[in-house]
Amino acid sequence: MAAVARSSERAGPAVRSRAQVDATLQTAKLNPAELLPAVQCLSFGPQAGGGECCLLQLEPGLALLLTTTP
Repeated sequence: MAAVARSSERAGPAVRSRAQVDATLQTAKLNPAELLPAVQCLSFGPQAGGGECCLLQLEPGLALLLTTTP
């Protein structure tokens, strides 16, 4: 398992190993069993404008249909 973190200071993603993620959790004194499921962090560039974006959660089947249909 690898976690990807994006930073506005860096051009590309920073990839962390599972051992690095576990070490960070231990340092932060967090119990991995108590964490919520994985999430995707989003950031929008200045061209997106304020209030012009909407986040929509879809059922997996519908998301697959929308992403595979030309």
